[in-house]
Amino acid sequence: MKLKNILQIASITAISFSLIHCPADSKKDNSAALAALALSSPSATTTVSADITGNTTWKGTVVLDGKTINVTNNSTLTIEAGTKIYGRAGSALFIHKGSKINAVGTATNPIVFTSSKTVGQRAPGDWGGVVIIGGGTNTRTGGQTEGANKTNYGGSGDNTDSSGSLKYVRVEFAGNEVSAGDELNGISSYTVGSGTSYEYVQVHRGLDDGFEFWGGAVTVKYALVTGGMDDDFDMDEGFLGKMQFLIGHKYPTSCGGTASSDPHGMEMDGSHNNGEASTTVTGLTSKPSVANFTLIGAGVTGGAGMRFREGMQGYFTSGLIYGFSKGNYMCNANAGTGQPTSPTVTNVLSETAQTASNTITCTSASLATAISSGSTLAALPITSAGSGTTDNCVFTTKPDYSTAASVGTPSASLKSDTNFNDAFFTDTQYYGGASSTNKWYEGWTEYVAK
Repeated sequence: MKLKNILQIASITAISFSLIHCPADSKKDNSAALAALALSSPSATTTVSADITGNTTWKGTVVLDGKTINVTNNSTLTIEAGTKIYGRAGSALFIHKGSKINAVGTATNPIVFTSSKTVGQRAPGDWGGVVIIGGGTNTRTGGQTEGANKTNYGGSGDNTDSSGSLKYVRVEFAGNEVSAGDELNGISSYTVGSGTSYEYVQVHRGLDDGFEFWGGAVTVKYALVTGGMDDDFDMDEGFLGKMQFLIGHKYPTSCGGTASSDPHGMEMDGSHNNGEASTTVTGLTSKPSVANFTLIGAGVTGGAGMRFREGMQGYFTSGLIYGFSKGNYMCNANAGTGQPTSPTVTNVLSETAQTASNTITCTSASLATAISSGSTLAALPITSAGSGTTDNCVFTTKPDYSTAASVGTPSASLKSDTNFNDAFFTDTQYYGGASSTNKWYEGWTEYVAK
């Protein structure tokens, strides 16, 4: 091997080490280290500061240079396995209607979107996040996306539309605040159709919601939200997606807690304005099918496990809810001119101590039954929440989200319920988002709080 190549490798190794092990008192981003990496190996780092209007591939190290990067003109952005994307303050990635993102990592080489700040100094809201705008349906004729880069969405589109795929992807420290109450989410999905899939995706330490869906019917499988500052999963405006194996794990105050006054595990709205009837598709309201989920609240203030309102419907089964100070469920009957708020909830277990805090003003008989007979959890229903509270939130011991043996099992398998007898769903017979034989989150996820 030539000396020049040896020196290049040594330089890259040293710089990469500095990106991971920067001094604790450094409050700057990694700009200098990233620039040095680019000089030592020009092909390894790409700085992006302009919109993408043609098919593009990202690999290696990518820096989003403080701007909203718009993917337009029916372009496809392909991101190779192992790519690291560092978002500087003010950065965000928008995939516009007609364009696609194909970000497919592996369990050993996930794709990571993260803060450009040094490890130990990162925080929720360091950069914007990923926004995908598809061609599906929505209860609005026209809405605008959150954030500074307002973009129109909505209408009666094609709910089988494809905006690409995300697989083995992490989105960390996102949620840049534009103004009070206006932050981007980790992954924002506007009218994203069922031709799009999210599998093995983690949103970690976001300032606002982990995943939020406005209409559409995107399919989601193996999704984890950790240390989020608001809702873990938010479904709105006629969302009709199918979802399985979901885990939401809020961090306690000692590890950052939450920023919102009502940080729910799931917050769900059927329509968009006090249950107003759909102005695009007659009778349209949010009606997802959600199976095998675990929601851990860690006692943070103001949050409920599941909040239903504005004509929300849908099917929810094989779930666990624990640790939410506001109660296991909140259900509001503000259906307005739209559909009634009436979700179908079966085989969902929740915390015994929170029963008195539940509010039921909707028309769901199954939810009333779930509250009266399913509030049986007297202890944390997962194997372990990890070591964050004892090691300064480093999580040297990572969480084990497999359902605790003491929880027991449902009396019948998932697909015995006709609402879930569908090719998308994996047949299971356990409560929660993971089991001792299905620890899908291992090996590619991150938990450190900063």
